[in-house]
Amino acid sequence: MESAAIPINPMLVYSTVLGLSVEDLSEAGGPFLDIEDLEFGATVYDGDTVRASSVVLARKTSRSRPGWGVVEWATTGRNQRDEVVVRYRRSNLSRMRPE
Repeated sequence: MESAAIPINPMLVYSTVLGLSVEDLSEAGGPFLDIEDLEFGATVYDGDTVRASSVVLARKTSRSRPGWGVVEWATTGRNQRDEVVVRYRRSNLSRMRPE
């Protein structure tokens, strides 16, 4: 890496990874509820490539909104060297499939 590489603000990295995951996981769903355990890893520099992957950790029926449930995901952002640059858990309200 060149010594003139510009580091990217970690909150911009988080926002970018969140935006990548929203399109796949919750764009058609309900409201964003929470984020937990936000951790930053390797520094991201100008010119790096960042990708996101997520897994479902839990789902439960909402007690206050019939037909809706709460889904919790763990999302990890990695750079082109497969180093973790950010990770967090988040939850969303999501419409349930009809039984």
